[in-house]
Formats: sequence, structure tokens, C-alpha cells
Amino acid sequence: MVMHDYQPAFSWTGLYAGINAGYGFGELAQIPDSGLGNTKAEGWTAGGQIGYNYQFGKVIFGIEADLNYAAIKGSRTTDLCVGCGIPYTVEPKLNWFGTIRPRLGYDIGYGLLPYVTAGPAYGSVSVVERMDFGGGGISTTTTKQGAVGYAWGGGIEYALAHDWTVRAEYLRLELDLSSTNSNFSSAQVATSTDIFRGALNRKF
Repeated sequence: MVMHDYQPAFSWTGLYAGINAGYGFGELAQIPDSGLGNTKAEGWTAGGQIGYNYQFGKVIFGIEADLNYAAIKGSRTTDLCVGCGIPYTVEPKLNWFGTIRPRLGYDIGYGLLPYVTAGPAYGSVSVVERMDFGGGGISTTTTKQGAVGYAWGGGIEYALAHDWTVRAEYLRLELDLSSTNSNFSSAQVATSTDIFRGALNRKF
């Protein structure tokens, strides 16, 4: 008699937690447009996530919360006004962010789970504005505020073993904040960030 080992199908149902890391490309824009243009930003991000999945046949529904450190920053210099000869520098930085997102996926077999996700997001954004008046000195203003918005994206997750999974994920992060300094007075500042990251999770 030939004996065969039986390997049960992986079940996505259950609580999980893990870590993630990736790279983001962002942009800061003033609304209404001041005419100074948008400021590009990029950098690393890393954090952790916790979530729960429930599997209905091949369909998986879950919810996930994450909290992440970010060093996504940039710098742009232009003239404060036409012909005035005063360099004006904007340095935006996404300091950290978190999301709470439902996930919807489909088990295609072979331990693979493609999914889409979307939900509310929050974080902290700082903006440094610097004006160089030459002999008159340099004026620097720093604004650091909380921001709210939303995130959406998708990815694919792979079951390594009974308790471990890895994933590759794309996340679009949109955050808005009110700014109160002299140059952005009564304006709204919006940040848009494209984040590509990987994650390792342990299922409990």
C-alpha cells in the first residue's frame, strides 16, 4: 500500500499581526493653487499591522489597522514673487501615518490571495517654509499638524506555512490638513503619496 501525506488547504480565517517596510513617492499641493507648483517628496516607511480575516469559500473578507513611521520628504525652491528676487523654499515631510481598511480578496489556490483594500487614514505632516531676504536675513516657518484622509490599494499575499504569510502591496495615501502660517494662511494643503511595501505576518 502506498501512503500519501495529506496537506490540508490553508485557511485565511483568523487573527494576524506583522511588520511592513517600503518606499513612498509623494507630492504636496496648496489648495487653492498659489502658483508655486507642487513639491515632490519621497522616502522610506516602516511599521506594523494587525488584522482579522474570515474566509467564505474562496472569498476572504477582513479588516486591518496599521501604524507606520515615515521619512517621506522633499524640497522645492522658487521665487516668492515675480521679479522680487527672494528665494522661497518649501520642505514637506510625512512624519507618520495610520490606516483602518477593510480588505476583500479571493483565494486562487497555491497559497495565493490577491486583494483590494480601502479605508480612512490619518497622520502627521510638517511643512518648513524658508524665505531668503539676502542681507535682510532668512525667515523660516515650520508647521506640523495632524491630517486625515483615506487610503486605497491592493496587493497579493502568499501563505508560506500554516502560521506565516508574506505580501507585496501598493497603497495610495491621500491626506489633507489646514495650515495656519503666513504663506499658507486660510489655505488647505493636500498630500498624495504612492507607497510600495512588503509585509510579513504571523497568523494566530
